[in-house]
Amino acid sequence: MMTDKQRKNRVNLLEGHDIPLIEDEVYTDLYFTEKRPVPTQSCSTPMLQQWTLTNYLMSGEYDRHLQVLRKTLRYNCERMRALIPVPFPKEVCISQPQGGSVL
Repeated sequence: MMTDKQRKNRVNLLEGHDIPLIEDEVYTDLYFTEKRPVPTQSCSTPMLQQWTLTNYLMSGEYDRHLQVLRKTLRYNCERMRALIPVPFPKEVCISQPQGGSVL
C-alpha cells in the first residue's frame, strides 16, 4: 500500500494530465499499520469522481459490463448446481437463485 503522500502525488499527477482515477478499495480495511490508509479518492476533488462516473455510465460500458457479468454469474450458478449433487446425498436441496452471486 502507498503512503498518504504517495497517494496525494498520484492524484496530482493524474489530475495534471486530465486522467480520471478509478480506485478499488476492496482491501483498504486489511491494513497492517496503526491507522487505516486514506483512500486516494479522498485526496481528489469530488468533481473528478462525478465526471468519471458520468462518462462511464453514459458510454454504455457499464451496461455491457453488466451483461457479461450476468452471463458469467448465471453460468457459474448452473455449473455449481450441477456439481453439488455429486458429492452430497440426494436429500440435499439446492436453491435456484434468480440473480446475485450466491446459491
